[in-house]
Amino acid sequence: MTSSMLAVQIEGLRSEMIKVAERQGSLVDPQVVEISQQLDRLIMLMQQHKTFTASRLHKRPK
Repeated sequence: MTSSMLAVQIEGLRSEMIKVAERQGSLVDPQVVEISQQLDRLIMLMQQHKTFTASRLHKRPK
């Protein structure tokens, strides 16, 4: 999965989380928490992807 694909998924989940939180009127609603956890996992994947990509760029032979 590419960084741009992850970014799209992150933004989609973030929007969904905000809508659900507004609809439920609570940031601790179980559905909001579940979406937040999914979002956390995607953000971690994005960070790992960026770290891996950056390390590959630094290891290229000159």
